Formats: sequence, structure tokens, C-alpha cells
Amino acid sequence: MANLEDIGNIVVKSVRGVPVLIKDVGEVNFGKELRTGAATKDGHETVLGTVFMLMGENSRIVAQRSKQNLKKSTEPYRKESRQKLYIIERPS
Repeated sequence: MANLEDIGNIVVKSVRGVPVLIKDVGEVNFGKELRTGAATKDGHETVLGTVFMLMGENSRIVAQRSKQNLKKSTEPYRKESRQKLYIIERPS
């Protein structure tokens, strides 16, 4: 298969000896990439992030630095939009 026309010409089934093609039963187009999921809070979309820690690092220090950097980098946007910042840390 080289293009959309080739895909449209694929036989899906045969009815009384007459081939039924994909293009006979639907449109063949390029579409957008499917969205595979969304993070939500209280029914509204939100931004979700994960911090990875290198082996041998101190998890407490990594968590503290990540929290400080996140607060600092999002502060201007949160003031503008009156959004809250929720930080969930892994249990000790």
C-alpha cells in the first residue's frame, strides 16, 4: 500500500460476487493522532508532571529542589490565572 487510494481499494467483503471496498463503506483520510489520556482534578483538565531521580541521589533533596523549582517557575502563571499548585510527594 502506497497511499490513501490504495487503502480505499482494499476489499472488505464480497456480496453476491461483488467486492465491497473500504472506500464504499467509509472515508479514507489522514487523521489527527489519537489522544491517549488526560490528567483531571475535580472534573477539569490539569497538568501532571513526574520527577525522575538518578540512582545514588538523595530522594529528600531531589523532592525539595523539585518542589522549589516548580513553585518558582509557575508563580507568574498562577498569579495571572489564579490557579492553585498541588504537590504530591511520595511517602517516605
